[in-house]
Amino acid sequence: MKKIIIGSLAGSVILFVWGAISWMLLPIHLQSFHYTPAQDSILSALSGLESGAYMVPAADNRNAKAFDSKYQEECMKMHEVYKGKPMATIMYIKEGVQENAMTFVRGLLFNFISVMCVCIILAASSEKLRTFFERWWMVLLVSCVLVLQGPLMGYNWMGLPWHYVKGMVIDAFVSWGLCGAWLAWYFGKK
Repeated sequence: MKKIIIGSLAGSVILFVWGAISWMLLPIHLQSFHYTPAQDSILSALSGLESGAYMVPAADNRNAKAFDSKYQEECMKMHEVYKGKPMATIMYIKEGVQENAMTFVRGLLFNFISVMCVCIILAASSEKLRTFFERWWMVLLVSCVLVLQGPLMGYNWMGLPWHYVKGMVIDAFVSWGLCGAWLAWYFGKK
Protein backbone atom coordinates (compact mmCIF):
# COMPACT_ATOMS: atom_id res chain seq x y z
CA MET A 1 0.00 0.00 0.00
CA LYS A 2 2.89 2.32 0.80
CA LYS A 3 4.23 1.93 -2.74
CA ILE A 4 0.82 2.83 -4.21
CA ILE A 5 0.54 5.95 -2.02
CA ILE A 6 4.07 7.18 -2.78
CA GLY A 7 3.68 6.41 -6.49
CA SER A 8 0.34 8.24 -6.53
CA LEU A 9 1.66 11.31 -4.69
CA ALA A 10 4.68 11.71 -6.97
CA GLY A 11 2.67 10.91 -10.10
CA SER A 12 -0.03 13.44 -9.21
CA VAL A 13 2.62 16.14 -8.82
CA ILE A 14 4.07 15.21 -12.23
CA LEU A 15 0.62 15.56 -13.85
CA PHE A 16 -0.01 18.84 -12.03
CA VAL A 17 3.36 20.37 -12.96
CA TRP A 18 2.99 19.29 -16.60
CA GLY A 19 -0.47 20.91 -16.71
CA ALA A 20 0.96 24.18 -15.39
CA ILE A 21 3.82 24.12 -17.90
CA SER A 22 1.52 23.16 -20.76
CA TRP A 23 -1.06 25.89 -20.11
CA MET A 24 1.17 28.70 -18.83
CA LEU A 25 4.59 28.35 -20.46
CA LEU A 26 4.31 26.38 -23.70
CA PRO A 27 2.25 27.36 -26.77
CA ILE A 28 0.26 24.09 -26.69
CA HIS A 29 -2.95 25.83 -25.59
CA LEU A 30 -2.28 29.26 -27.09
CA GLN A 31 -5.08 28.71 -29.63
CA SER A 32 -7.29 26.37 -27.57
CA PHE A 33 -9.87 29.12 -27.09
CA HIS A 34 -10.40 31.66 -29.84
CA TYR A 35 -10.96 35.37 -29.27
CA THR A 36 -13.96 37.17 -30.75
CA PRO A 37 -14.36 40.96 -30.84
CA ALA A 38 -18.09 40.30 -30.27
CA GLN A 39 -17.45 38.93 -26.77
CA ASP A 40 -19.21 41.76 -24.94
CA SER A 41 -22.39 41.46 -27.02
CA ILE A 42 -22.33 37.65 -26.76
CA LEU A 43 -22.00 37.80 -22.96
CA SER A 44 -24.77 40.37 -22.84
CA ALA A 45 -27.04 38.09 -24.87
CA LEU A 46 -26.25 35.18 -22.53
CA SER A 47 -26.71 37.15 -19.31
CA GLY A 48 -30.13 35.65 -18.50
CA LEU A 49 -28.87 32.07 -18.53
CA GLU A 50 -28.04 29.88 -15.56
CA SER A 51 -24.58 28.31 -15.42
CA GLY A 52 -24.52 25.24 -17.63
CA ALA A 53 -23.74 23.65 -20.97
CA TYR A 54 -25.88 24.72 -23.92
CA MET A 55 -26.10 23.57 -27.51
CA VAL A 56 -27.58 26.03 -29.97
CA PRO A 57 -29.79 25.32 -31.85
CA ALA A 58 -31.47 22.53 -29.89
CA ALA A 59 -34.94 21.22 -29.18
CA ASP A 60 -36.48 22.42 -25.91
CA ASN A 61 -35.65 19.77 -23.29
CA ARG A 62 -36.74 21.69 -20.19
CA ASN A 63 -39.82 19.50 -19.65
CA ALA A 64 -38.72 16.40 -21.58
CA LYS A 65 -38.88 13.03 -19.87
CA ALA A 66 -36.89 9.87 -20.58
CA PHE A 67 -38.11 8.12 -23.73
CA ASP A 68 -40.24 11.15 -24.63
CA SER A 69 -41.24 10.44 -28.24
CA LYS A 70 -42.45 14.01 -28.80
CA TYR A 71 -39.07 15.39 -27.70
CA GLN A 72 -37.20 12.81 -29.81
CA GLU A 73 -39.29 13.77 -32.82
CA GLU A 74 -38.48 17.45 -32.23
CA CYS A 75 -34.77 16.62 -31.98
CA MET A 76 -34.86 14.80 -35.32
CA LYS A 77 -36.74 17.68 -36.92
CA MET A 78 -34.19 20.21 -35.59
CA HIS A 79 -31.35 18.00 -36.80
CA GLU A 80 -32.72 18.03 -40.34
CA VAL A 81 -33.59 21.74 -40.41
CA TYR A 82 -30.18 22.84 -39.14
CA LYS A 83 -28.01 20.24 -40.89
CA GLY A 84 -24.97 22.00 -42.36
CA LYS A 85 -25.84 25.30 -40.65
CA PRO A 86 -23.88 27.02 -37.87
CA MET A 87 -24.17 25.74 -34.31
CA ALA A 88 -22.56 26.53 -30.98
CA THR A 89 -21.71 24.67 -27.82
CA ILE A 90 -21.60 27.09 -24.91
CA MET A 91 -20.17 26.50 -21.46
CA TYR A 92 -21.68 29.40 -19.58
CA ILE A 93 -20.44 30.22 -16.08
CA LYS A 94 -22.63 32.94 -14.62
CA GLU A 95 -20.30 33.60 -11.68
CA GLY A 96 -17.10 33.37 -13.74
CA VAL A 97 -14.26 30.99 -12.94
CA GLN A 98 -13.20 31.40 -9.33
CA GLU A 99 -9.64 30.12 -9.05
CA ASN A 100 -8.55 29.86 -5.45
CA ALA A 101 -6.67 27.46 -3.21
CA MET A 102 -9.46 24.87 -3.45
CA THR A 103 -9.15 24.84 -7.25
CA PHE A 104 -5.54 23.69 -6.88
CA VAL A 105 -6.37 21.25 -4.08
CA ARG A 106 -9.14 19.65 -6.18
CA GLY A 107 -6.79 19.47 -9.18
CA LEU A 108 -4.18 17.64 -7.12
CA LEU A 109 -6.85 15.37 -5.62
CA PHE A 110 -8.23 14.44 -9.05
CA ASN A 111 -4.68 13.74 -10.25
CA PHE A 112 -3.96 11.69 -7.12
CA ILE A 113 -7.04 9.50 -7.60
CA SER A 114 -6.27 9.02 -11.31
CA VAL A 115 -2.66 8.03 -10.63
CA MET A 116 -3.74 5.80 -7.76
CA CYS A 117 -5.99 3.85 -10.14
CA VAL A 118 -3.02 3.33 -12.47
CA CYS A 119 -0.80 2.36 -9.52
CA ILE A 120 -3.33 -0.28 -8.47
CA ILE A 121 -3.27 -1.69 -12.02
CA LEU A 122 0.53 -1.77 -11.97
CA ALA A 123 0.67 -3.37 -8.53
CA ALA A 124 -1.92 -6.00 -9.47
CA SER A 125 -0.07 -6.90 -12.67
CA SER A 126 3.47 -6.78 -11.27
CA GLU A 127 4.09 -10.45 -12.08
CA LYS A 128 3.20 -9.91 -15.74
CA LEU A 129 4.77 -6.48 -16.29
CA ARG A 130 8.40 -7.27 -15.56
CA THR A 131 10.26 -4.65 -17.60
CA PHE A 132 10.32 -0.87 -17.49
CA PHE A 133 8.90 -0.73 -21.02
CA GLU A 134 6.00 -3.09 -20.22
CA ARG A 135 5.01 -1.00 -17.19
CA TRP A 136 5.41 2.28 -19.09
CA TRP A 137 3.40 0.93 -22.02
CA MET A 138 0.57 -0.06 -19.63
CA VAL A 139 0.36 3.53 -18.38
CA LEU A 140 0.33 4.81 -21.97
CA LEU A 141 -2.53 2.42 -22.77
CA VAL A 142 -4.51 4.04 -19.94
CA SER A 143 -3.83 7.46 -21.51
CA CYS A 144 -5.06 6.07 -24.85
CA VAL A 145 -8.36 5.13 -23.19
CA LEU A 146 -8.60 8.59 -21.62
CA VAL A 147 -7.97 10.33 -24.95
CA LEU A 148 -10.29 8.09 -26.97
CA GLN A 149 -13.16 8.36 -24.49
CA GLY A 150 -12.61 12.04 -23.59
CA PRO A 151 -11.49 14.69 -26.05
CA LEU A 152 -11.75 12.53 -29.18
CA MET A 153 -15.35 11.54 -28.34
CA GLY A 154 -16.10 15.24 -27.88
CA TYR A 155 -14.51 15.91 -31.28
CA ASN A 156 -16.51 13.13 -32.90
CA TRP A 157 -19.96 13.55 -31.34
CA MET A 158 -20.14 17.13 -30.06
CA GLY A 159 -18.17 18.85 -32.80
CA LEU A 160 -15.46 20.11 -30.45
CA PRO A 161 -12.98 21.89 -32.73
CA TRP A 162 -9.62 20.30 -33.42
CA HIS A 163 -7.72 23.41 -32.31
CA TYR A 164 -9.15 22.77 -28.83
CA VAL A 165 -8.96 18.97 -28.80
CA LYS A 166 -5.36 18.64 -30.02
CA GLY A 167 -3.93 20.36 -26.92
CA MET A 168 -5.91 18.00 -24.70
CA VAL A 169 -4.58 15.01 -26.64
CA ILE A 170 -0.99 16.27 -26.43
CA ASP A 171 -1.40 16.92 -22.70
CA ALA A 172 -2.74 13.43 -22.04
CA PHE A 173 0.08 11.64 -23.83
CA VAL A 174 2.90 13.84 -22.54
CA SER A 175 1.69 14.02 -18.93
CA TRP A 176 0.95 10.30 -18.70
CA GLY A 177 4.14 9.51 -20.62
CA LEU A 178 6.14 11.40 -17.98
CA CYS A 179 4.10 9.99 -15.11
CA GLY A 180 4.34 6.54 -16.67
CA ALA A 181 8.13 6.78 -16.83
CA TRP A 182 8.20 7.58 -13.11
CA LEU A 183 5.75 4.79 -12.26
CA ALA A 184 7.51 2.25 -14.49
CA TRP A 185 10.79 2.99 -12.73
CA TYR A 186 9.29 3.16 -9.24
CA PHE A 187 7.26 -0.04 -9.55
CA GLY A 188 10.33 -1.82 -10.99
CA LYS A 189 12.35 -1.14 -7.84
CA LYS A 190 12.80 -4.09 -5.52
